[in-house]
Amino acid sequence: MIFAMKRAVIFLLLPFSVWAQESVAPVEPVMEKGMTVKGLRSPFYNAKGERVAELIGGRARMQSPEVADVEHLRIDLFEGAHQTAQLYAPRCQTKVDTVDGVKHLVAESDGWVLIVTDAFRMTGRGFRFDTRDERFEVLGEVKILARPGLWKDAGGQF
Repeated sequence: MIFAMKRAVIFLLLPFSVWAQESVAPVEPVMEKGMTVKGLRSPFYNAKGERVAELIGGRARMQSPEVADVEHLRIDLFEGAHQTAQLYAPRCQTKVDTVDGVKHLVAESDGWVLIVTDAFRMTGRGFRFDTRDERFEVLGEVKILARPGLWKDAGGQF
C-alpha cells in the first residue's frame, strides 16, 4: 500500500513540474569564440518551415558565433517527418549561414565520413554537406555497400 502511495505522489507532481517548465521563456544561447559546447543538438528547417536536418554533436568548440569544430558529428536528414539518411563524421567544421531569415548548415571535413540510408551505406574521405542545396558530397575514397536490387529499383542502367 505504501508503494501505491509513492506512485500517486509522483504522478500528481509531474503535471505541475511540466507546467512550470513551459512557463519559462526560451533564451537564445550566446556562442562566443573559444566556448566548448557538449551535447549539441540543433534542427535546421527549409524556407517552408519543414525540418530538413538535425545536427547532433558530441562536443563543439566555437571558432566564432557561426563556425564550430565538432567532434562526433551526426546529421539526421529528413523529408517531411521521415528520416531518410544519417551522416556521421568523427571530426568536421560546421558553419551556420542565415539567408532571408532561414538558418542553413554547412558541414565539411577532410576526414572520414559514413552515410547510412535504407538503400546503402557509404564511406569516404572528405565531405561537404549543405542544407541550402539539401545534398551531401563525398570527395574521395568512396565505398558503397548497397542492398540487392538497388540499381534495378532506381531504373538505372550500368
